[in-house]
Amino acid sequence: QQQQQQVNNNNNNNTEQTRKNPYSQPTTTTMSSIAGDSLFDGFSELDEHTENLDVHHQRVRETQPFQISVSGASNQPQQQRRTDKDGKIYWSKYKRYELEVDPDQDDKAKEILICTFKRPHMRAFHCAWWAFFIAFFIWFAINPLIPDIRDSLNLSNDDIWSSSIAGVGSTILMRFLLGPLCDVYGARVLFSIVLCLAAIPTALTGLVQTPSGLIVLRSFIGVAGGTFVMCQYWTSRMFTKEVVGTANALVGGWGNLGAGVTNLLMGSVLMPIFESLTGDVESAWRSVCVVPAVVAFVTGIAVWHISDDCPKGNYSDLKIRGLFSSTMTVQSSFTRACWNWNT
Repeated sequence: QQQQQQVNNNNNNNTEQTRKNPYSQPTTTTMSSIAGDSLFDGFSELDEHTENLDVHHQRVRETQPFQISVSGASNQPQQQRRTDKDGKIYWSKYKRYELEVDPDQDDKAKEILICTFKRPHMRAFHCAWWAFFIAFFIWFAINPLIPDIRDSLNLSNDDIWSSSIAGVGSTILMRFLLGPLCDVYGARVLFSIVLCLAAIPTALTGLVQTPSGLIVLRSFIGVAGGTFVMCQYWTSRMFTKEVVGTANALVGGWGNLGAGVTNLLMGSVLMPIFESLTGDVESAWRSVCVVPAVVAFVTGIAVWHISDDCPKGNYSDLKIRGLFSSTMTVQSSFTRACWNWNT
């Protein structure tokens, strides 16, 4: 009503002005003109508000770090970084764990769920015993073949015993070396390297021609026996002191089962199959060891890619973020262990 009254008053003034001066142009006020004035005022207020927002956003960018979020990897483990109760930087490759963990023990698991394969705890658990099992598969692959090898190479009892001693002796030496290496590089990396390296001489078993060659060959294959160190170290790194004994016993026992399975599989299954395929006993034992070699090599590659060094991720990630002891070396780890009377 006020706007209509204003229109009427302006029209009356124009009429009076026209009477006084017929040549003047009347100014007609309509509803559209009033609406235009109101719209102009609204745009002015909007511009002023936008300028204020721009100033605010500029201040936020100056005071807060610039972050980029990347989508498209929803199936990958989430990363997080925060500060723990002591004020130290906390970082973990995983946003949440499938098992109940103890933050005071470096996120180690407080329980063992055998029927799950979730990372990082149970994935490391199953990789540890399976990789140790496969290590026995290549370590003991020659044992069932010894009677046939003895006949082909005319080996004496001393030659056979010497080759067996060489296979165990190299294992003892490797265990001394692999312990300190685990403290620096982690069990995952060493497991993969040892399995892949030990698979090479296993595949070359068929090239042996002399007793001394057999001794050298078995000494290199014996490196696989050192994986016991990584097997026990890995579960000790993943589980708390309340359950780590059970975890170590399970992975160690299931891994040692590979010795018995290897004797049955190589002597009673694979050897007869290869003998029927080649038609010759010598050709059979010279080619059958390729099977455990391939299995071990594939297992080493798989363990490298599908598992983690510790509950928070890999040692390489922790070292990049400065969360891994930079003073830890192979020499310092070995020296510290030697001076520790508990070891």
